[in-house]
Amino acid sequence: MRTTCISLLMAALMALPHTVTAQTSLRDIFTQMPDSLLPTLSRSDRLDLLDFIDANLTNEVPGALRGSARLTMLTPSVLKLRLSPHAEMQMCLLSDQATVCVITSVEAGGWDSSVRFYNLGWQMLDVEAYIDLPTTTDFIPRPDSMTDNDYRNLLVAAGIPFVKADINDASTISFTYTSGNNADAQSREKLKPYITPVVERKISIPRQGI
Repeated sequence: MRTTCISLLMAALMALPHTVTAQTSLRDIFTQMPDSLLPTLSRSDRLDLLDFIDANLTNEVPGALRGSARLTMLTPSVLKLRLSPHAEMQMCLLSDQATVCVITSVEAGGWDSSVRFYNLGWQMLDVEAYIDLPTTTDFIPRPDSMTDNDYRNLLVAAGIPFVKADINDASTISFTYTSGNNADAQSREKLKPYITPVVERKISIPRQGI
């Protein structure tokens, strides 16, 4: 019996450090993410960026896009990367330590973003299960005094919706309406009184089994 107890205790002690070290950091996730999700920056370049930050050096490496790639923010839960003057990527490790939010943004007349969620095996998850993405009507709500027809004309004047997403922390994302920058001067003036420029959304973690 004593031998059995000692064996069980040893097994528990051996399992403890494994449990602690098994937790994946955002730095590891960044360096190990598939090249298909970040084709403009090699794994070697990502490691260099982290080394430069650790050494308090200028954290820039030549990027495949025009210009240099640079880490602009790195915390245990949030990473922000400028790939070029017209492209960015942001990552966030959610509080469950098992889900990663990745935002890619490009600027072409107006900044526009794509928001995706992945598990640690880089399988894409259902975005709607984690966040309620804003729509044009969230940025341009209909005034009570406006007719349906006038509101439709206002949305037409807004044109194609361009929205830039920015991670605030592990639980919120800010969405900035940039379509107005793409409109002509007359449309911009028409839209200005009605636009809610920034909409914030909370990230929620689905319960297991959902």
